[in-house]
Amino acid sequence: MLYSGKILQNSIFKSYKRIFFSTLAIILLILFTNQFYIIIASTLNFEITELVELIFWKIIRDAYLIILFITIISIAILLNNLRKKSELVILHSLGLGNIFILKSLMPFLIFIVLFQLIATGYISPIAKLKTELIIDDISSRPDFINFKDRTFQNFNNKNLTIYLEKNNDLGDNLDNLTNIMIFSNTDDYLHVANSGRKLFDPESGKVFLVLNNGKIYTDLLKKNPAVTEYKSSKFLIYKPDKKTEYKLDIGMMNFNELFHYGGNDSLIEFQFRLGFVISLVLLIFLSLELTKPNNREKNYSILLTFILFLIYIGLIISSKNFLQTQSIQLYEAIIFQHALFIILAIILFFKKYKFNYVNKTI
Repeated sequence: MLYSGKILQNSIFKSYKRIFFSTLAIILLILFTNQFYIIIASTLNFEITELVELIFWKIIRDAYLIILFITIISIAILLNNLRKKSELVILHSLGLGNIFILKSLMPFLIFIVLFQLIATGYISPIAKLKTELIIDDISSRPDFINFKDRTFQNFNNKNLTIYLEKNNDLGDNLDNLTNIMIFSNTDDYLHVANSGRKLFDPESGKVFLVLNNGKIYTDLLKKNPAVTEYKSSKFLIYKPDKKTEYKLDIGMMNFNELFHYGGNDSLIEFQFRLGFVISLVLLIFLSLELTKPNNREKNYSILLTFILFLIYIGLIISSKNFLQTQSIQLYEAIIFQHALFIILAIILFFKKYKFNYVNKTI
């Protein structure tokens, strides 16, 4: 019996892992597509590498929320699958039930809870900082990324006007620009080149145009301007201003930094993040208790799990907002977040326990 139970636990665990990682892949694909559309639709000018990096850090930033949702919804899907095959009712009839299923998933769920603690305390703050730095860097950069065909474009606070015949979009390391003209509105010169490419220096943040087979016309107001020919020339079109050190807000601090920072704000942030760890534990239990074993009865466990997830997240976010506006005290916020779900968990547990006890005595 012990050996058979072990086989059954392994089977349940494998089914859960398959559902978990399949759901994770789908959610990540949806999030990547969504973030890609949002960033593309924004007014930010970015390189493709910056786009991928920004999406990556945004997803990592919200990893604790993604894992929370996938963990509980995968449990609901697992139980629903077992229910459809009548395996769940067999488990209950053998006296195994949800405790047996929980034991089957326990090592993985413990790992998820620990990951949730690390994600909220350390991973998410780093990702949030990286995200803000990338957006800040892109936002402070002028519109040099996408040169437009046959259009006069101004750079460096309209000190430079650039015109080109064709942008072939071959990449920054290739001569993708043809018939280029650069006019300085302040220094009275004109660059004309047959071809060129944009060159971005990631260390300094400077942007250059590498021009080939061109001419420089100076003293344009004179009757006979001076002309200098060249085979290759590197022309600076953008130099970033020196930035001050980025100031961390409280959401970018890890648990150690929050502890040393002190004050009411750090307590609010600390309880906010711990709320997602506590909610994971409670929602795991609730997702197990919501499924009805009998496949003849209507089952809304997946929908109910999703609704409870939304309500719980809403309560956690709302309590933080209430604390920041000093509408409630810290202990009231903790009760506001978790009391409803603790009471619901107790009711469901004793209701099912009483039902099982009555069935055994009949």
